[in-house]
Amino acid sequence: MNFDVKNCYNYLMITVNKDKIEDFVSLTRLRNLPFILEIIAGVFLAVNFNLRTLDADKLIFVLLSFQMLYAAIYVNNDILDWKEDLKDEIKSKRPIPSGRIKRWEALIFSLSLTVIALLLAIIFVPYLANFELAFLFFNIFYTLVLKKIPYLEFFGIGTAHAARLYMGVSLFGGIQNYYLIYGFFVFAILRSFFQKYKEIENKQARRTLSFYSLRQIKLTQLFILSTLLLIILFTNSSARIIAIIIFLYALTLVLGYYGSG
Repeated sequence: MNFDVKNCYNYLMITVNKDKIEDFVSLTRLRNLPFILEIIAGVFLAVNFNLRTLDADKLIFVLLSFQMLYAAIYVNNDILDWKEDLKDEIKSKRPIPSGRIKRWEALIFSLSLTVIALLLAIIFVPYLANFELAFLFFNIFYTLVLKKIPYLEFFGIGTAHAARLYMGVSLFGGIQNYYLIYGFFVFAILRSFFQKYKEIENKQARRTLSFYSLRQIKLTQLFILSTLLLIILFTNSSARIIAIIIFLYALTLVLGYYGSG
């Protein structure tokens, strides 16, 4: 009996609801790839952009395993946030708050992805499993605690972004100057303000959003820009070039947003 991939796929589509499969895939946010780029950036810093010293096989397993773990984390977020998502016009249409996927189904899916991710890490890159467990528990802590505390939620977002960069650096040898990672941390906080502006304007979605003021946000952004400028002075060679790029990008975000207003 010949194995036909196409026929097998068609049978699966007939047996299982195609729309439901698409809903499960959408839960994983596979299109949300910035975190992978952050890991790769950390790896490049660790090898000082010398690709000849890069362990490509190790990098592939790191990205594959971490992609699956973050897919599970996104599913967990939707499970934990489903009540709040119901209050948001756009988020209420997601698979879990809309009822297209039951929470217990999503939980089984998340646990399966987590187990596979950890097994891949333990087998191929054992040290990665420590990072993955830390990310898993930190994300739950962020969703249940930090997300409900004004401004600390942005600290949590910045920590996650910087930690992914640090993970890439740490898994592939480390670097001498960690100021750049701190710079990326504060930059991620700045960027997250702009990503959250629509939510802040829609204060009905989360009670925490009512505590924000435009003046406080502007002062925080000014402090972040000043910090990024100082970090340029504490870096050298390729790290300084990256620090300058981050600062200019941050400045462009701020000027672009307030200039258009």
